[in-house]
Amino acid sequence: MMRTLAVQRDRNRRPSTVRAFTLVEMIVVVLIIGILGSVAAPRLIGTSQVASINAFNTQLTTYADAFDLYKAENGAYPSNALTGTLPSGMDKFINPKEFARPTPLGGYWDYNASGAGLNAGVGVEYLNGVGFPGTAVLLEVDSIIDDGNLATGTLILVDVTSKWFYWRYGN
Repeated sequence: MMRTLAVQRDRNRRPSTVRAFTLVEMIVVVLIIGILGSVAAPRLIGTSQVASINAFNTQLTTYADAFDLYKAENGAYPSNALTGTLPSGMDKFINPKEFARPTPLGGYWDYNASGAGLNAGVGVEYLNGVGFPGTAVLLEVDSIIDDGNLATGTLILVDVTSKWFYWRYGN
């Protein structure tokens, strides 16, 4: 019976080899993770903006090409449509739901058959400036697919009050 009591007492005793993290060790780990996060976060944010600009450029040139295809098949560009609305007959070339969504850089896709110094153009309207990414971002876009100047070339900032940004084409 004595021996059974001694075995039970040994079972209840915590082994001396079990070791837990101390508070100081936990604080050091949290600090290291915080430092690594503060270094990595700006790089991830920058990567996100580059991805948005690339997606925007791809969509813009795809839409411009689709309007050119429409003209090649029909002899003229389609009639005007409201911002976010695909012109009649363009659903053969562009998914209307995609055209109605906000662009990767904010704002909504727009098509203008004439006006604002354009014969025809597909672009973005930032209604009352809402979602406008800023001139620096648009300059980046312009430098990738045009001449790097928002006032000249095929990619222009038409109106700084309503924030229309167009890829103009056709003469």
